[in-house]
Amino acid sequence: MFYKLYKTRSKNPTPRGRELFKEFHKIYKEHDVRVVGVWENKNDPKETYLMTAYKDESHFQKFSEDMKSHPKYIEMGKEMTEDRKSVEVVDLKLFSDSPQI
Repeated sequence: MFYKLYKTRSKNPTPRGRELFKEFHKIYKEHDVRVVGVWENKNDPKETYLMTAYKDESHFQKFSEDMKSHPKYIEMGKEMTEDRKSVEVVDLKLFSDSPQI
C-alpha cells in the first residue's frame, strides 16, 4: 500500500468544504482509492487532514494522470483552492511489520 497524507489550512472553513470532501470521496472510490480518514485539528478548525491509500505508487500515478482530464475533479479542485491557504503532502509507507490500516 502507498499512503498520502494531506494537511490543509483553510482561510475560512465552510460547510461547502465538507461537501467537497464528500464529492472527492466518491471520485476516489470510483478509482479504487481508499480514503483512510478525514480529520479536523481539534484546536484549529482551519486545519484538516486527509489520508488516502493506493494499491501502490503506480496506482497513485495513474489516478493522478486520470484526474488531469476529469472535469468534476478539476472543477472541485479549483473551488477548493479558492479557500485554501496552504497544503502539505507527505508520502507514507508502513513499516514492514506494521498492521495494515
